[in-house]
This record gives sequence, structure tokens and C-alpha cells, in this order.
Amino acid sequence: MTRTWPIVHQRVAERLGLDLGRLHPTMVTRALNAVADDLGLESTHALMRLLTSEPNQERLWPRLAARLTVQKSGFFRDQQVFEALAVQHLLPLIARRAKAGQRRLRLWSAGTATGDEAYSLSILLDELIGDLDLWDIAIVGSDLSEDAVKAASLGIFGAHVSKELSADRFRRHFVPHDGNRFEFVSATRGTVRFEIHNLLSGHPLALGEPPYDLILCRNTLMYLSPDAQAAATKKFGAMLGADGVLVLGPAEASLGSTAGLSSLGDPSHAIYRTGFPADQKTKAVVSLSSQLNGGKEAFYPAPVLRPQSPAKTTSATAFFESAPAAEWAGDRSFSQEEQEKWRMIGAEAEEGGDFRTAEMARRFALKASGGASFDRFLLGSLLMKRGKRAEARDILVPLLSLQAPDAADERLQAAAYKLLQSVVGQPAGDRKERLNG
Repeated sequence: MTRTWPIVHQRVAERLGLDLGRLHPTMVTRALNAVADDLGLESTHALMRLLTSEPNQERLWPRLAARLTVQKSGFFRDQQVFEALAVQHLLPLIARRAKAGQRRLRLWSAGTATGDEAYSLSILLDELIGDLDLWDIAIVGSDLSEDAVKAASLGIFGAHVSKELSADRFRRHFVPHDGNRFEFVSATRGTVRFEIHNLLSGHPLALGEPPYDLILCRNTLMYLSPDAQAAATKKFGAMLGADGVLVLGPAEASLGSTAGLSSLGDPSHAIYRTGFPADQKTKAVVSLSSQLNGGKEAFYPAPVLRPQSPAKTTSATAFFESAPAAEWAGDRSFSQEEQEKWRMIGAEAEEGGDFRTAEMARRFALKASGGASFDRFLLGSLLMKRGKRAEARDILVPLLSLQAPDAADERLQAAAYKLLQSVVGQPAGDRKERLNG
């Protein structure tokens, strides 16, 4: 075995990209014994001879890959990573695509094991996209292991899934299957497909040609040789679109920067993006978001002061019932005085609990100011208060991508980020929300 070991090491690296030197010897021995048993061979010596003399054995390599890698996964594993991914990447991306009329998303979970990660992405999109039926979405989970891909395709999981998801998520996306197992039945189930795939080969066939919007490859590259790691990461970067994102595992975080990608948010999340230079002003919100996660209250905006009312003010409700209200809805420019009047009416109505009128006033104030950050935040906050999460999301997301935010804008960005975090994990859009009023 000693003489054949270097050849086995080389063949495994060439075929699977795996570096056996990175694995514990006990794990390698256990894997070889298991594969020998699977193939009905009399010993690991026979398996070693097969590996060195007939490297193209198609039955052998998938089994060996499955035994040499840890097929461990979980729904929303590392919850903070998924929250950051949703708020910092997916929400703005969805808003941009919807505005441009390009409702198309391509997501890849590489090294997906039993599919938990791919299905987690589908749950996330179900929560973030209100008009899901209008979108062209494809999510592909890939793995070297044939057994893992077969299990993932079934979409049936054990009782552990009820502990990994919130009660609401579990209720909305799973139904009992048999005994103590549950089947994934989300509205986005049809968007998820699985295939056997080697990271060193081309793109996953089920996902179609690149570019892709998101690639997750967490805790998989660490099994590869340094050369294979570099090749795979470079390939991922080339497959991403102009605003695509790559997510790696914590132990693989340094690989993103070596591939020429820019870190997005907290470095410990190992989220990298293309097309956004590190010194771009729009990244100001990233550092703010990171500090918000640490609970630093200093980044919340100061309390909003209501503009001083004139000596005589018509009540908000009465104002909207009067003829002049129709004039404000017209397509025309507004004076500074008119902008302040709408803000005042909105503040008065909200303070008095008349949220319907407050919302109308906040919308007109946003229009009158030409989309000012201040009015955008006030309207988004009110919509969140009214339970209109999908609408609030659409109003607040543009705050995260201001080109040259000043200090006041940065405080509003940070507060908007905090509000948007509460959207993650909730049903999205008119399909599931009960809108007030």
C-alpha cells in the first residue's frame, strides 16, 4: 500500500480535486474501507489496485467522494450569514431587477449535500419576493455524491428540520410525510433542482449558462488542494454577473479576496461581491450594518422632530376630504413650503393614530421632495408599523445604495438596514400579507 499511496493521492487530486493530505488518516482509512465494502471488494488493497490501475471507474469515484467528505448540512445554517445575504444583496438585487423589468435570478448551492442549503435559498426568495409568479428563478444544488443528490431531490427530511426552522417557517414550507419525516412543499419548490457535479468541471447543466447572481460554496473548498481551491474560486468569480455574490465558509474566507472579489459586510460572513470597488461610497452602509449588528445605538438617527405648525392648521383627515387634496396628487413640482406641509400633516396624523391618512401624507411628501432620504425613511417606517412589509421593503431598499451619502443619510441607512432585518423570515408580498386599510 505504501508504494501505491502516492499514485492514489495523485489520482484522487486529479479526479476529485481532493487533497488527501488535508484529511485525518483515520477518516481516509474509514472511507476506503467503506468504499471497498460498497463495491464488494475483498480488501482496501484491492480498492487501491483498482484506483491505480483503472482510474476511470465511474462507479468508484462518486462513492469515494461521498465517503471522503462530510455530508453535513442544515436549514439556514449560520443564520447571520443568511440574514446579511438577504438584506445586503438579495433585497437590493430584487428591487433593481424588478425596476428594470428583468425578473430573473440564478442561484447555485455548490456542495449542497442533502439540499438543505438550496431549499433554504428557496424559502428566502419566497419571503423576499411578493410577485413570485412573475419571476424566472432557478436554484441548483450540486454535489459529488450521487446518494446525497438523490436524497436532496426527494425533499424529505427528518424531525431535525422542525428544530432548525422557526415554527412559522416550518408550518409554511413543510407537511408530514410518513412517521417522523416531513416533505418540503414551498411555493418555490419547483425552482429547485439537483445534479451530480464536480467543482473542477464546467458549470452545472441544470442552471444553464452563466452569469449567476449567487454562488454558495461553504465548507467545501477546504477539502481541495491549494491549486484546486484557487482554480475553483477563480471559476466562481468568472461565473458571477456584474453584481453577483459568492459566499464561502469561515475557514475559506481568504480565498474570496485572492480571486479579486470585494468583501461585503462583516468579514466573518465570508460574503464577496463582484463589480463594486472597495473604496466606493455605497459601501458606507456595510460598516454601519456591521456595527448595528454589534448593538451600537449611536448609529440610529436622532428622534425626528415634527416641523412647527402654523398658527392655523386644518386637521389631516379634513384636509384629505377637501378639494385642494386632489391638487397635491397631480404631476407637478412642489415648493419647499408644500413639502413641509405634507410632512407636518403626516406627523400629525401618525401621532393621532390615523395611519391611513398618515400614509397618504407620507407618500405625497416623498413625491414632493423628489425621493428625499428623510421622507423615504419616514414612509418606510410607517409601512412597517402598519404591517405592510413588502411595500416597506421596496421603499427602504433604495436607501442602501445611495451613491454619495452624507452623515445624515448614513444614519438613515443604518436605521433602514435594521428595519429590513425584520423582513427576513417573514412572508412576502400580497400573496401572504394582510395589508391594513
